[in-house]
Amino acid sequence: MAKPKATPTLNYGISVTPDTIDVLPTYVKNWHINTADLVVSDQGTHATELAYIKSLNLIPRIDIEMVIWAGGQITDPLSDYSGYLTSLKSAGWPNVASEGGRPGDASYLKSLGLGYVNYNCDQCGLWSAGAHTDPGTVLNLWESYYPSEVQYILQGASSGKPNGVLAGAWSDNGGDNAILTNSLNGTTPSYQSIIASLISAGHTVTDFEVWCGTSGPGNVSSLGFDTVVADLQKSYAPNGNTPVPPTPTPPKPTPVPNPIPDGTAPAVAITQDGTKHYFACGEDNKLWHRTLSVGWQSLGGVLSSAPSAVAVGMDVYIFVRGSNNQFIWYRTLANPTWQVIDGNATSAPDVTPNQAEPRISLVVRGEDRTAWARDYNTTLKAWSTWVPLGGQVELKEIPNGKSTKPKK
Repeated sequence: MAKPKATPTLNYGISVTPDTIDVLPTYVKNWHINTADLVVSDQGTHATELAYIKSLNLIPRIDIEMVIWAGGQITDPLSDYSGYLTSLKSAGWPNVASEGGRPGDASYLKSLGLGYVNYNCDQCGLWSAGAHTDPGTVLNLWESYYPSEVQYILQGASSGKPNGVLAGAWSDNGGDNAILTNSLNGTTPSYQSIIASLISAGHTVTDFEVWCGTSGPGNVSSLGFDTVVADLQKSYAPNGNTPVPPTPTPPKPTPVPNPIPDGTAPAVAITQDGTKHYFACGEDNKLWHRTLSVGWQSLGGVLSSAPSAVAVGMDVYIFVRGSNNQFIWYRTLANPTWQVIDGNATSAPDVTPNQAEPRISLVVRGEDRTAWARDYNTTLKAWSTWVPLGGQVELKEIPNGKSTKPKK
């Protein structure tokens, strides 16, 4: 039997966005993090943010999934991004991170002098691209949301590379973050039990990170992660950042989505408690959100259309067309992870609730310039198939923006 490798300490980390990076000192103080993951959706070097992360004595990492992968919707070879990747290396980023990827991506990054941190996909088993064993991978951070993932985590950890657990910062809706619930309730599998199982099997465990997606860590405490981290640190002490270094001035984010670009009208949805939620595509092409009591805040993403929103109970589903001008993406206020809907759209999405059933109805203009619709069951978390509605749909300019008008 393999002798367990002792892991008395862990690197604790959290992901932030350029708009939320100023929260890092709070987590240095409260969680003693020593790693910061910057989630980006553009091809900038983010040198200012890198300098700020380093000034806090944190290990920097830049998450470029939305730029090079986008949930599998971007299939161009990684070599097409050589200029961008080289600029990251020149700026001083030591490692990049992403979920998924193509075979050989990590080795290509290694050839450019960049280490690859592999986020293995939730509920995907082990990626066929083999990133978890690629020579260019410096760390496997295993996405730990569903109990069914644990078998693949234990299997993939046998690659001999350093391992870590990646927790998702969203509420457990229908079991899509059950491991967080277990960790708070003291049941298994939990983050604690996964780490313990990896160590018992003789694998090296170095990291625990809370990943907050394109929204940043605004809801981390309300989800219970302060308790989760405190419990973990009783068994695995934090590996750094005590005492807290002086706090430098953070970079200033864009405070409001002003002006709203022509042709991208805002949207509104009212939750069960009567709260009005307003959404808009900002000048930066990101999704922005506010209520009457809380000002504009960026929800990230890269939009090529106006948003459409619908409330379901206390949550809100938001739909947009993505940066490739084809795929419709959606997320909720409770879950910051963007999900893609198959099929190409040539218009902004429009959604409405089904008053008779727990369903959302979506309609778009397809590649054939006709209307198409499908429904989403909010209880089963499942989409119906696309239904053709016929009719030629043309985009017509009107004084206040853009509209669609079907031909008769």
